[in-house]
Amino acid sequence: MSNGENLEDWFNTLGEFEMSGGGLCDYCQYALGDIIEDLEEKIEKEDYSEDIKILLLLTITDLRKNAIILQRIDWLISGDDGIENFYKRLTKQLKDGK
Repeated sequence: MSNGENLEDWFNTLGEFEMSGGGLCDYCQYALGDIIEDLEEKIEKEDYSEDIKILLLLTITDLRKNAIILQRIDWLISGDDGIENFYKRLTKQLKDGK
Protein backbone atom coordinates (compact mmCIF):
# COMPACT_ATOMS: atom_id res chain seq x y z
CA MET A 1 0.00 0.00 0.00
CA SER A 2 2.85 2.36 -0.62
CA ASN A 3 0.80 4.66 -2.82
CA GLY A 4 -2.32 4.56 -0.62
CA GLU A 5 -4.63 3.30 -3.36
CA ASN A 6 -5.61 0.09 -1.56
CA LEU A 7 -6.18 1.95 1.68
CA GLU A 8 -8.18 4.62 -0.11
CA ASP A 9 -10.40 1.94 -1.68
CA TRP A 10 -10.91 0.41 1.74
CA PHE A 11 -11.90 3.76 3.27
CA ASN A 12 -14.37 4.30 0.45
CA THR A 13 -16.21 1.21 1.71
CA LEU A 14 -16.68 2.78 5.14
CA GLY A 15 -19.78 4.70 4.08
CA GLU A 16 -21.90 2.87 6.62
CA PHE A 17 -20.21 4.80 9.45
CA GLU A 18 -22.20 7.81 10.48
CA MET A 19 -20.27 10.92 11.31
CA SER A 20 -21.39 12.96 14.29
CA GLY A 21 -19.96 16.46 14.21
CA GLY A 22 -16.94 15.18 12.29
CA GLY A 23 -16.27 12.40 14.78
CA LEU A 24 -16.06 8.75 13.88
CA CYS A 25 -18.39 6.74 16.16
CA ASP A 26 -19.05 9.75 18.38
CA TYR A 27 -15.36 10.27 19.14
CA CYS A 28 -14.96 6.78 20.62
CA GLN A 29 -11.17 7.14 20.48
CA TYR A 30 -11.42 9.39 23.54
CA ALA A 31 -13.23 6.67 25.49
CA LEU A 32 -10.12 4.55 25.06
CA GLY A 33 -8.18 7.19 27.02
CA ASP A 34 -10.64 6.83 29.89
CA ILE A 35 -10.26 3.05 29.83
CA ILE A 36 -6.46 3.39 29.85
CA GLU A 37 -6.61 5.67 32.90
CA ASP A 38 -8.94 3.25 34.71
CA LEU A 39 -6.65 0.30 34.00
CA GLU A 40 -3.58 2.24 35.16
CA GLU A 41 -5.34 3.09 38.43
CA LYS A 42 -6.35 -0.55 38.92
CA ILE A 43 -2.76 -1.70 38.42
CA GLU A 44 -1.58 0.75 41.08
CA LYS A 45 -4.33 0.05 43.63
CA GLU A 46 -5.07 -3.64 43.27
CA ASP A 47 -2.89 -6.54 44.33
CA TYR A 48 -2.78 -8.40 41.04
CA SER A 49 -0.31 -11.14 40.21
CA GLU A 50 2.58 -10.24 37.94
CA ASP A 51 0.95 -12.19 35.09
CA ILE A 52 -2.22 -10.09 35.36
CA LYS A 53 -0.24 -6.85 35.63
CA ILE A 54 1.69 -7.75 32.47
CA LEU A 55 -1.54 -8.58 30.65
CA LEU A 56 -3.08 -5.25 31.72
CA LEU A 57 0.04 -3.32 30.66
CA LEU A 58 0.03 -5.03 27.26
CA THR A 59 -3.66 -4.18 26.92
CA ILE A 60 -2.92 -0.53 27.74
CA THR A 61 -0.23 -0.50 25.04
CA ASP A 62 -2.68 -1.90 22.49
CA LEU A 63 -5.41 0.55 23.52
CA ARG A 64 -3.02 3.49 23.09
CA LYS A 65 -2.13 2.31 19.60
CA ASN A 66 -5.80 1.82 18.73
CA ALA A 67 -6.69 5.30 20.01
CA ILE A 68 -4.01 6.78 17.75
CA ILE A 69 -5.24 4.77 14.77
CA LEU A 70 -8.88 5.75 15.39
CA GLN A 71 -7.92 9.42 15.67
CA ARG A 72 -6.02 9.30 12.38
CA ILE A 73 -8.90 7.44 10.66
CA ASP A 74 -11.35 9.99 12.09
CA TRP A 75 -9.37 12.85 10.57
CA LEU A 76 -9.00 11.02 7.25
CA ILE A 77 -12.69 10.17 6.92
CA SER A 78 -13.81 13.63 8.02
CA GLY A 79 -11.55 15.19 5.39
CA ASP A 80 -9.23 16.91 7.89
CA ASP A 81 -6.32 14.86 6.49
CA GLY A 82 -5.58 13.41 3.08
CA ILE A 83 -3.99 10.01 2.48
CA GLU A 84 -0.46 11.43 2.51
CA ASN A 85 -0.91 13.27 5.83
CA PHE A 86 -2.73 10.25 7.23
CA TYR A 87 0.31 8.03 6.61
CA LYS A 88 2.78 10.64 7.84
CA ARG A 89 0.91 11.47 11.05
CA LEU A 90 -0.02 7.86 11.79
CA THR A 91 3.56 6.69 11.40
CA LYS A 92 4.94 9.51 13.55
CA GLN A 93 2.36 9.13 16.30
CA LEU A 94 2.73 5.35 16.48
CA LYS A 95 6.51 5.78 16.65
CA ASP A 96 6.23 8.46 19.36
CA GLY A 97 3.44 6.64 21.17
CA LYS A 98 1.23 9.74 21.31
